[in-house]
Amino acid sequence: MPKVLALVHGMGVNGDGWARPVVAALNAAARRYEEFRDAPPIFLLARDANDTSVVPSPDQVLCVPCSYDAELRARVESFQRDVTAVLDAPGVTLPGDVRTVLGKLKTAGETEQNAFWTHVVDVLLYRYFALVTKQVRVAVMDSLAALLARPDVELSVMAHSLGTAVAHDALATMARGLVPELGALRPPGVRIANLFMVANVSRILEKALDGDQDVFESPVCPVSVRGDDAYLGAYVNLRHMLDPFPVPRRFEPQWAGRDFVAIDRLLHVSEFDVHGWTHYLANPEVHIPVPRRVAKQLETKPTVAQLILGGVQYYAAVQAARKLCGVLDTAGPLGGIA
Repeated sequence: MPKVLALVHGMGVNGDGWARPVVAALNAAARRYEEFRDAPPIFLLARDANDTSVVPSPDQVLCVPCSYDAELRARVESFQRDVTAVLDAPGVTLPGDVRTVLGKLKTAGETEQNAFWTHVVDVLLYRYFALVTKQVRVAVMDSLAALLARPDVELSVMAHSLGTAVAHDALATMARGLVPELGALRPPGVRIANLFMVANVSRILEKALDGDQDVFESPVCPVSVRGDDAYLGAYVNLRHMLDPFPVPRRFEPQWAGRDFVAIDRLLHVSEFDVHGWTHYLANPEVHIPVPRRVAKQLETKPTVAQLILGGVQYYAAVQAARKLCGVLDTAGPLGGIA
């Protein structure tokens, strides 16, 4: 049974090749362990969902980028060009949050404006502009449907940042049968084996369209939660304690089944950008569950030496995190980060 891991990117510019660092990080993590040091890479990379030229062995996983960047970039360019006219035009109604953000952008410095137009605007467009929301979801659904159509495939999904909301919404649309052409891909006949949500913001951006369900009530959940209606074999939620993006509305459902795993006390600091996808993957608590669940690898228990070294690394990460918090505290309040 071919094992496929669909990758759904987050906010920011994600052109050709955006998935390479993610796959490289997964393979680099695997090579930390003796059994994979001299073995072929576990994770292979396809160009897109229609690329069938890469054929993994039974011990390998095919990673497939599911991109929606093209749907956003054209909209961002036109939005940036027209934003002043939109704000000043009489009779134009904008959601309060959008008008507030755009109003403050007028007086923002160059750094803040660059961050907005290269990253944050993606979130705004997805959450508040229905045409963009629909186009983004369709792009991801098309990729997932193409992968699920492959013979005997076992499909898992890993999404990051804004991609967690997009992945949830695309999967929920498919599972609920809202697209007649994809009706054959609904549960219980078809399921996603594993869903890995990295820096999960699906609660913050939920219900972007009329008719959308609360993320805790949708079929994007494991079988222990909603039985035959559930679309997932397992749900793994990953959150770093210093990552501010998931904080306003954390994904903390009251799901008690073993098919829901919450890894939400991460404290490692190996890069400045603790929100980054590859930074998350640097932690064994994150990168071990992926090959274990998707490729059925790394099933062996760690040695005593690995446990000791892991403890040393954890202690060092905690100290680094405390120092970082101290630096932030001297610069000003943490803005509610808990």
